[in-house]
Amino acid sequence: KTAVTKVGAGVADVVHGFTGKEEYEFGDIAKTAVTKVGAGVADAVYDFTGKEKYEFGDVTKTAVTKVGAGVADAVHDFTGKEK
Repeated sequence: KTAVTKVGAGVADVVHGFTGKEEYEFGDIAKTAVTKVGAGVADAVYDFTGKEKYEFGDVTKTAVTKVGAGVADAVHDFTGKEK
């Protein structure tokens, strides 16, 4: 019984550490995981676009701009001309 109690306490500590909640409610782990993943995605989008608030199309616009800049640089490197 003691081993089971220790394992249960260990699981409770892990759940508390992950969710930050003292009392577990069904779905807490999934909700916390989604929140943490969402924060990671938001950080990645910010790092890529440089924008605090995402608007539809921001990732595409940034990708096109970055690709366009890369193409312009490649043409410049190849030809030596600015335009």
